[in-house]
Amino acid sequence: VGRPDHLPWLMVGPDVQGNDDALARALQQHGLDPLAFPVYLSGHPLLRSRQIEAGVDITAVDRGFDAFEELMDEADAIRARLGI
Repeated sequence: VGRPDHLPWLMVGPDVQGNDDALARALQQHGLDPLAFPVYLSGHPLLRSRQIEAGVDITAVDRGFDAFEELMDEADAIRARLGI
């Protein structure tokens, strides 16, 4: 992971492309938070540990779309009660 002088973004080398663990380590070695970048790390242990630290209900996360749908239904019901 590096930033060439002539480019305004970070470049990921072939040694870490497609390897989430290697990418996370490379970003951390440069003092960067891997979860701050638009890389799909949904199953990565780092994301899970952050979710747990933040109090996320991991069982709801593991339930996937069903849990999301329930949450959206609850939000819709609250909006309706508040008239918004």
